[in-house]
Amino acid sequence: MVPECYPNYFTTATKMIDGTQVNYDNHNFIWMKGDWKDLGLCEEYSGPVRALDLVQLPDASFLVVGTDYQLYTCPGLSLWFTCTLVPNSGSVKSIEYAPRGNKFIGVGLDDQVYIRIGLLSPWNLVPISGRVVDVTLLTNGVLLGTAWDGTMWTKADQESQWIKVPNGCCVLAVIPKSKPPISMDINPNSNSVINAIPFTTMPLVNLLVGIGPDNSLWGKRADALTNPWTQIPSTMPILDLIEVHGTYMIVGADNKLYFCTSLYINSQCEKQSSGQIKSIAYDFDADQIVGVGMDNQLYVYDYQSWAIVPKSGSVWDISIRNGVIVGVGTDMNVYTRAGLYAPWVLARGFCCVTRVAVLPNGRYGGVGPDYAIYEANPTWTSLPGSKAVVNFANLIHY
Repeated sequence: MVPECYPNYFTTATKMIDGTQVNYDNHNFIWMKGDWKDLGLCEEYSGPVRALDLVQLPDASFLVVGTDYQLYTCPGLSLWFTCTLVPNSGSVKSIEYAPRGNKFIGVGLDDQVYIRIGLLSPWNLVPISGRVVDVTLLTNGVLLGTAWDGTMWTKADQESQWIKVPNGCCVLAVIPKSKPPISMDINPNSNSVINAIPFTTMPLVNLLVGIGPDNSLWGKRADALTNPWTQIPSTMPILDLIEVHGTYMIVGADNKLYFCTSLYINSQCEKQSSGQIKSIAYDFDADQIVGVGMDNQLYVYDYQSWAIVPKSGSVWDISIRNGVIVGVGTDMNVYTRAGLYAPWVLARGFCCVTRVAVLPNGRYGGVGPDYAIYEANPTWTSLPGSKAVVNFANLIHY
């Protein structure tokens, strides 16, 4: 909101907004939060995109106005996606999309409204269009504009005059709704952003995530495993992690279990019970969380406390697939266990590793003493470009 109206907030917010939002801070980084009504803190959506405005298209990709006032098409917004410049797309500072007629509506640097039919067509000036700094298309097809003084105006169609919205002050931009807001209320924990949009879904990607010797987090796309590692700006130092139905179960450097909404900075994480573990796995067949305790025994977590599995040691690390537990013994050999209460059986020929998990290609992998990942194919084979990690996980993330 502009300073003369709400001096402590430099953001856009309207009353009763449903759905997840993408927001922009004053450095043009992109942040994400759930429903505004959850009052949750924003989560940094770390990626290469620096935006003035953006809109999600029907195919779930994004059209972004960059800080150079050019348009970019982005399959996703995180660091795992690459954006492509739209030729002859400048110069605009605001963008909106009208599915009916495949129209793109932009605000030029001259504060006039322009339309292009299709993404690659030229911009055409809309009659009686200035001066506004931002436009939003309401669900009823009416154009809602924000003027330089923070007031809001509506325009029924291209030929219509702008009509001032009563009590429509003071904002930098607005979020699409069915009609202009009746009043303006501050949403808690919503500062500081310069724009916000709703979106329907966030594009996901299969990642190989590695944990460095200093417990930092690194990643690479599953379709580019030989590429260098890219550091993930994560919330906490990590020992182990898995992804279960969109929740990231993380063993922190304090040996506590956390449930997190993502791996990025400012992710909302909830610490679980007081028990300490050093490895985590999930049995999808049994819908069961299994961990390795500090005594190298297996434990089952019921979302309240840990219960020891009798005669289950001694292992450092485990992974579970199709009900079969694969563990790394304290002798660095790999062992299998047909079920939670079955005996350990030595997997011959698979020494010596410190961690084990499933790779994106479905094969098991292990971390060697040289901090490289090895693939079981059919014996341990070094995965190029995999140094230097002490653990890894195969998961889905945005």
